[in-house]
Amino acid sequence: MKWRWYPCLVTIMTPLAPASGEPRLVVSPCDAVRRLAALHGTLCDVVTSIDASYGLPLIVILISTLLHLVVTPYFAIMEIMVSKNRPHFLVLQAMWCTMYFLRMIGLVEPGQLTIDEGKKTEIIISKLMMSMPSTGRLPERLEIFSRQLMMLQSISYEPMSMCTLNRSLITSVLAAVTIYLVIILQFQNYST
Repeated sequence: MKWRWYPCLVTIMTPLAPASGEPRLVVSPCDAVRRLAALHGTLCDVVTSIDASYGLPLIVILISTLLHLVVTPYFAIMEIMVSKNRPHFLVLQAMWCTMYFLRMIGLVEPGQLTIDEGKKTEIIISKLMMSMPSTGRLPERLEIFSRQLMMLQSISYEPMSMCTLNRSLITSVLAAVTIYLVIILQFQNYST
C-alpha cells in the first residue's frame, strides 16, 4: 500500500520505535478508520453547533455587507455624474468598497476551505477503497465511512439554512449588487 496518498492515516498510524528498534503501528488500520469516522462525525456536530450559535449574526453581517456594497458604489457613481471636483471622495468610496468586499471574502473563505477539506477526505477514502482488497474488516470500515461522508453528513456552513458559505455566494452577491445598481441608476435617470 502506498501511504504517500493517505497522509491523514499515516499520521494516525505512525510507527513507534520500541527498544528493539522494529517499527510497529500505534493502532490497527481498522481502528484508525473507525477513529477518523468518529472524528468526522464530531466535526460535523461542531459545524452544526456553530451554525446554530452564529447563524443570525452571520446573516445580519452578510445582509449589511450586501447593502453597503450597493450604497457605496451608488454614491461614487452619483459623485462622478454630478461633480468632478472631489477625487478624494471617490478614493474614499473605492476604499470602502474594497473593505466591504474583503469582509465578504473573510466571511465566505473559511466555509469554502472547510468544504474543500471535506471533499479531499471523500477522495482519500475513495482511493483507499479502490486500493484495498474486497474482503476483511478494513473495507467494511471504509465503506461505512464512505457512506457517512457522501450521504449522511457533509460539512458546510449554512447560517439559518439561508445560504451556504462558499465562493458562489460571492458571485451571487456581486451579481445582486450589479443588478441593484443598474435598477437604482435607471430610476435615478428616469426621475431627472
